[in-house]
Amino acid sequence: MTGELSLTGAWNGVFTYPRQDGSVSFAVTLVESGGRFNGTSVEPCSLKGCPLETHSATLAGVREESAVEFTKLYDTAVRGYGTVQYEGRLNDDRTEISGRWTNRSSSGTFLMTRSRGNKAVAERRAFERA
Repeated sequence: MTGELSLTGAWNGVFTYPRQDGSVSFAVTLVESGGRFNGTSVEPCSLKGCPLETHSATLAGVREESAVEFTKLYDTAVRGYGTVQYEGRLNDDRTEISGRWTNRSSSGTFLMTRSRGNKAVAERRAFERA
């Protein structure tokens, strides 16, 4: 079953800050093997006066059926959020993961959607020509 639900691939996401401080988009690349996965994440720096254009992070986690848990470790501390825990659920068609993130002082929600690869684009174009 692990292969059927593999998280391997490119994902786009958004997470919300508590108290309606806004949201931040991010891009993730994951590689899963045997229910464990690793990856990288890149997001724009949303801090006022931030000296960096983007922040990067490494991810490590586990997936059991549709339950997904991972830790995001920023390369540089962002608002003191050096490490963030994520818990979510993979939807039935394996295109979205939604849930909550937490760190030592706050939490919020997140949504990740699987990026459409070249295969999906090629299939759509073939269908449009038919």
